[in-house]
Amino acid sequence: MGWGIGNGIGWPNASAQSTALVMGWFLIVSRCDGEIETISTPYMDTNQYNSGDYVYCTSTDCRVLLGAIVTEDPGIPTRNIEGPAYTSCF
Repeated sequence: MGWGIGNGIGWPNASAQSTALVMGWFLIVSRCDGEIETISTPYMDTNQYNSGDYVYCTSTDCRVLLGAIVTEDPGIPTRNIEGPAYTSCF
């Protein structure tokens, strides 16, 4: 008795199509509260968000606009982000 034509079932085949882990920093373009700073996110998995997303910043208690992804430490202050991505400040 066998599984028929040899198709794999479940793990590890279930995760074979996953996206590669890309680590880096998002530069933060602007804050929705109007304040201007040169900041970035902490080093993180960049697959969770995209450039152009608005996400909640726990440090500033407002949404911020994510800019470019950089793979080398930008050497600027960081702010934590979390939650879902939005298309605008509101």
